[in-house]
Amino acid sequence: MLLRIQISFLFFSLFSVFLHSCAPLSKTDQIIQENKSIIIKPKPPVTSSSEQIKKDSVTKEAIKKTETNTFDTFIQQANNSVNKKQFKKALDFAKQALEYAQSHYKMQSEERVKTHQLFAEIYLNKKNYPAAEKHYQQAYHIQKNMLGERNEKTLNLRNKMGQLYQQWGKLQKAEQTYKLLNKIYQDIFGNNHRKTLSVVDCLAKLYISTKQYAKARPYATQAIKICEHMYGKNSIRTLDAVIQAGKTYYHCKAYVRAFNTLNKAFSLIYNNPSVPFEKKIDIYQFLAELHQMQKRLKDAEDMYKKTIALCHKVRPPRNDIQLQMNQKLSELYKKQGRYQEAKMTLLQSIKFSGTVFGKKHPKTIAIQHELVELLWEQKDYGHAAEILSEALKSSKELYGEHHEKTFVLSRRLAEIFIAQARYQEAESIYQTNLTVQKKILASTRENLKQLGHLFKMQENCSSANSMMEQAFHLNEATLGPAHPETLESLLELMGCMVEEKQHNHALELLKRIEKPLFQKQLELSATPQKDTKPSPNQDTKKLQKIKLNADTFCDAVFSLMRSMNNQEAINYTADVMLRWQYLKHFPAPERKELPGYHDINALFNIQMLNLPYRLPRNSAFFSIYPYDNIDFAKSQKTETRWLVILILSEQNESNMFCQDLGPINVSQKFNRQLMHSKDQQNLKDIESRLYSHLFGIFEEHIKNVQSIYISTNGLGHMIPYSRLRLKDGRFWIERQHLCRVFSALDFLKNASHVYTGSLLAIGQVNYDDFKKNLQTDTLNEKTFRFPEGENHIPLPKTRQAHFKYRSDPNETPMIEEIMNIYTVSRKASPIFWSDTDANEADFKKLVYPPRVLHFSVDCFYLDRPSNTINVSGGLALAGANKGFINQTDSFGQDGLLLDIEILDVNLKGTELVCLSKKCDGNIKETNFSPFFQMAAAFNMAGCRFVLSPAWSVKQEPASVFLIRFYENWLRQSISNPSKALRKTKLQHIAENIHPKIWSSYVLMGF
Repeated sequence: MLLRIQISFLFFSLFSVFLHSCAPLSKTDQIIQENKSIIIKPKPPVTSSSEQIKKDSVTKEAIKKTETNTFDTFIQQANNSVNKKQFKKALDFAKQALEYAQSHYKMQSEERVKTHQLFAEIYLNKKNYPAAEKHYQQAYHIQKNMLGERNEKTLNLRNKMGQLYQQWGKLQKAEQTYKLLNKIYQDIFGNNHRKTLSVVDCLAKLYISTKQYAKARPYATQAIKICEHMYGKNSIRTLDAVIQAGKTYYHCKAYVRAFNTLNKAFSLIYNNPSVPFEKKIDIYQFLAELHQMQKRLKDAEDMYKKTIALCHKVRPPRNDIQLQMNQKLSELYKKQGRYQEAKMTLLQSIKFSGTVFGKKHPKTIAIQHELVELLWEQKDYGHAAEILSEALKSSKELYGEHHEKTFVLSRRLAEIFIAQARYQEAESIYQTNLTVQKKILASTRENLKQLGHLFKMQENCSSANSMMEQAFHLNEATLGPAHPETLESLLELMGCMVEEKQHNHALELLKRIEKPLFQKQLELSATPQKDTKPSPNQDTKKLQKIKLNADTFCDAVFSLMRSMNNQEAINYTADVMLRWQYLKHFPAPERKELPGYHDINALFNIQMLNLPYRLPRNSAFFSIYPYDNIDFAKSQKTETRWLVILILSEQNESNMFCQDLGPINVSQKFNRQLMHSKDQQNLKDIESRLYSHLFGIFEEHIKNVQSIYISTNGLGHMIPYSRLRLKDGRFWIERQHLCRVFSALDFLKNASHVYTGSLLAIGQVNYDDFKKNLQTDTLNEKTFRFPEGENHIPLPKTRQAHFKYRSDPNETPMIEEIMNIYTVSRKASPIFWSDTDANEADFKKLVYPPRVLHFSVDCFYLDRPSNTINVSGGLALAGANKGFINQTDSFGQDGLLLDIEILDVNLKGTELVCLSKKCDGNIKETNFSPFFQMAAAFNMAGCRFVLSPAWSVKQEPASVFLIRFYENWLRQSISNPSKALRKTKLQHIAENIHPKIWSSYVLMGF
């Protein structure tokens, strides 16, 4: 059994040896094997140990020589492939050399250095600079470890790395490398050595290539000194250094030194007749210019002529330099007043250029243009027109009719025709140019737009971004920043920018168009618009693609702000909110004569980051703005959301915060429940949830402040802020003083308030009849003015209202009680207009404003206008029911005091306007409020505070609330209606009166 196992083992061993001998050899092993078969012969019988050792050493040397030959073969084959520009093949040989070096040589070996250097040179030829840098660095580190940092081979590798960086464009790294080499070469070899010269020359050329002539200057000077010491003053190498230094001095504007240096080079030419013509040309043209600068015009002329003569002797001829010298020679003649010689020189140049380059070559056309300018100055219009016509024809064929150079030539030809009184020909040229340029601009804009769309369809957003940005800038420059096409291109561009996360850039572009767009909208609001039908339903509009314009600008900024959180963007968002709230929500923002007017330049100079220093101490300001969120990728509105800006007074470290609070429909739902729910526990829960939803995120910032000021728009005016509940169960108004302001402008304007009038109450109105005759026995004669005609604004035809009002006899006791309180508190006599005395004509004729204006009249809202006169509502006075059916009184008034008519009433000295009744009409929009528009009209007319209910309150509780308010306010030693309102609400809370009553009343102003 044991014998069988041994036989089997022997069989398998022999079989394995056989298989191994049959296996194919690798290419490297084949070469080694072939060489070994040549060198290594069968061993003879061993004779002695000394002879065996000798033979073994010979064998090892032969193998080593074979390995070296193999490695060098790979290197040589790779270099040959590089010379033939067969880089792929070269890389294959280099990889074989690297594999061989890794398996046969140490890590720190010359072969490894050669291999990495080979890879670097291949990648350098392929312009794969990062890969080349990597291999040069590996070769350098190996060489440095083997031979030291100051070895010549190591320094040569560092020099090659400097050349790599220079070719790569990493000029700072190249500069550092060359400077280090310069220091080392000077330490090792001294100043006057070829190695030092080479690196000094590299530094000079590096700075010259980047036009840093001041930095190149010392190295160019040093190069001259080294060359003179090493090669002598008359050598070609020294001449090259002198020419380089002279050019450098010239560009450094050291003209005297440049002249002396190049003159030295000029003298070297005569001592060394073997100097090539190219170097002579180089010296002559610079010397000619320097002679001209130094007013040595004769010497300059000689040098130009010598240069032109030399250009003929060079093979191949230097035609381009000859043309250049001819042009400079003609300029020299013109400066000397030798116009005929200048003309002849240019004619020769045209002939020469036409022969050498062709008549339709750019150089020929340029010289023709130069000659035409000379003839124009000499008033030789006939000859100029002849040459220019030929040049224009060549330009159209070469560049085309749409090229700028063709336009320049055609404009000059038109001017020549005008000088010759050939007006029809000149007009024809201008008309053609105008038509062509319009087509060019329109075509370019459209092409950029379509190309951007094409890239976008291919999801190449980066290229689409580039095309659309070019289209936007072209539209902005040619059509204007507020033009619809410019705004359309910007919206498309923003879609790409948002996708590419370029939110800051997108915001910068919006900043560019804001002021022109604002100005345009302001001008439009000052222009009477057509009375058109109301806009379609808002939900229907959301499905359509939006356009960027004055209506959607804020939406675009706020939608973009959702993805940004930097302080600069927050500041800009707050500024936009301030400016556009004034433009869009205040009536007649363009009327300069109104007390509430703000100039556009002043608005754009106001910065909300200064507001903390204008707020009362220990206070906070909220700006709550509803906006339609935009999906920029689809250019569609998605949903209406809240954007809130919180600004704290100056004593706080962080003053401004911005937060998107999500969809507005959540607040709408809570608000409806507050209005209609009768479950007390449920109401408390809703009040708490609504506070948490809107202000919970800011609770840490505002919980300790004394006063809260709120400015809002649209649906924000219908939210009962004072009624919202805190976590501890209290109403918000119990913890803090809540004030409503028209906008942040209330804090920023410097207004002094002087009140001289009394109280004027208007109520118990006869809505069915107009006043027959104007009588003034109830008022002082001075109270009225009698203009020749009243500016009556009728109700728009497309927005007729159908209300029928009846006066309430229970209003009179409340008004009389308020008048009694005023008489006792202010020691002044109030005035009461009732029946037909409460008419529109008398109200508009007030000369001196009342201090308090109390309206116990019905008011109404209209649907928001679209492209129509900006009327949102009004007050019903005597004869209003007839006014609703388009009847007017003898003074042309219809009894409907519209909000924009309020602007013409003198209320500059009015402290408070009180509207005791909630206006009739449906408020359908979330971002527009006729309730605010009415109050803002009084504010723009000069009134400081406006008190009105946001929703209806029954007559009896309303009377109680208002009488109590007037008592609290009029009995103050220092008038503060806001504090009086809070005190009144707290009294109602203490008496457990339903919050729907007291929370309805809103006081706006500061």
